[in-house]
Amino acid sequence: MVKEQQKDSTPSGIGHKQLFWTRPAVAWLLLCAAFALHVLDEAANGFLLLYNPIVLSLRERLPLLPPPTFRFGAWLALLITAIIVLALLAPLARAKSGWIIMLGTGFALIMFANGATHLCISVLRGEMIPGTWSSPILLAAALNLLGVFYHAGADSQPR
Repeated sequence: MVKEQQKDSTPSGIGHKQLFWTRPAVAWLLLCAAFALHVLDEAANGFLLLYNPIVLSLRERLPLLPPPTFRFGAWLALLITAIIVLALLAPLARAKSGWIIMLGTGFALIMFANGATHLCISVLRGEMIPGTWSSPILLAAALNLLGVFYHAGADSQPR
């Protein structure tokens, strides 16, 4: 009875704090923050100076696979936009619906692959490439979101 009186009511009957701060939403936002940190790491350390020449070399060898090259401003604007859009989707993660779990799983897998690639290339080259410092944080945040969604899926299965 006391808890019902203390709860802020919304039209759906869910308290304001419960509306957003759920494990999936927080895990989603943590991955967005890790992604933002990773973009900052890449931008501050000249990632495009490494990326663009590799892409141009790939285009010569594999003309049917045309990955894009970027100018710094366009690259940064694209990534900032992606981070903002992804962060705005975080409240939807609380619903644990199939499509948001699939989208979040894809987001987490792409971020995991990104972080792992930075670490692997750094080991193979014997030097830290731009984005390597933030990669462990990106990996941890991606694994966290995957784990939260895995448990959310397991919780919704009939027993």
